[in-house]
Amino acid sequence: MSELCAMLAIVDYARPQVSRLPSLTHLARIAGLSENKFRSCIQSLGKKNLLKWKGSENAMDFDYTGLKRCIIDLSVPLEEE
Repeated sequence: MSELCAMLAIVDYARPQVSRLPSLTHLARIAGLSENKFRSCIQSLGKKNLLKWKGSENAMDFDYTGLKRCIIDLSVPLEEE
């Protein structure tokens, strides 16, 4: 559940025209997790190839293309009528 909370905080922050990148502290607070737990979650999501990030903990730039691919791959296409 913690990984889901972390990912939702990251995705929620990814809005057009955001003027600055989020800090780990801010995202952990949004996710309702300690900084250590949030850090652990993003490392785990990275090992699963669902998330990549760069930058410092004060300005984190995330790429969750892996998560998007996973969702698409797991989606069941609707049957055409």
